[in-house]
Amino acid sequence: MEDLFVETLFEADGVRAFCVSPNDLSSSPEACKNALRRLAVIPVQSHSLNVAVTEDSMSAFEGVDGLVSFTPGIAVGVLTADCVPVLLHSSHGEAVAAVHAGWRGTLGGIICNAIDLFVARGIFPEDIKAFIGPSISKEIYEVDRDLAARFENAGFGDYISYPDGKGNKPHIDLKRINRHWLIERGVKPENIVIDPACTFLGRPSSGHIYPSHRRSGGSLHRMLTAISILEQRRSESAHWESVEGTKHQSHE
Repeated sequence: MEDLFVETLFEADGVRAFCVSPNDLSSSPEACKNALRRLAVIPVQSHSLNVAVTEDSMSAFEGVDGLVSFTPGIAVGVLTADCVPVLLHSSHGEAVAAVHAGWRGTLGGIICNAIDLFVARGIFPEDIKAFIGPSISKEIYEVDRDLAARFENAGFGDYISYPDGKGNKPHIDLKRINRHWLIERGVKPENIVIDPACTFLGRPSSGHIYPSHRRSGGSLHRMLTAISILEQRRSESAHWESVEGTKHQSHE
């Protein structure tokens, strides 16, 4: 039995998005991952730029870091512990996607590959909404100068900062770089929401502490960020800034 913390990120436009993470970070990481895998279709992530379409809940995806679904009732998700989870859905609720964007996926623009699969189904970028989930904040994400140079050379210099002075290590804002990609690809700025929660620091409003690879020094615990098309689409307006956490008991 795993003790899980469940957050509804939003429910609108006929889709539901949620985040699930362990309440007890001293529990077994593998048992927790097994519990999370029962809640959504999750790819075997490899920090690639690959995005695939799933039509059922039984498919397995190796070397894939994003999943798209056009099928109601199938939740697609990604596992993270500081990397950026990005959720997409069409404004009419006929398509959803979950994307894992670590620094490699962020630098390479993996989110654009997910948008391309929406476009291939006739969904225009201006009709796509995006939610950038809990992940490491720019205040915490300190990197070496070589990595910062790669981002700067790719045109992301505006998202690099030196909060401790130019003589110290740079910080990178992965969340806002993913937002940059979304806007460049045609998603409207007003259709993009960035969750302010930092996985390293936790969510102040609930006091919940997320798995963080950097904070823990390499723990294997992960959190799930997922989205699904509702079986019966709902038309309520989104409450994008309202994130409520509840405890949930998952039974083996």
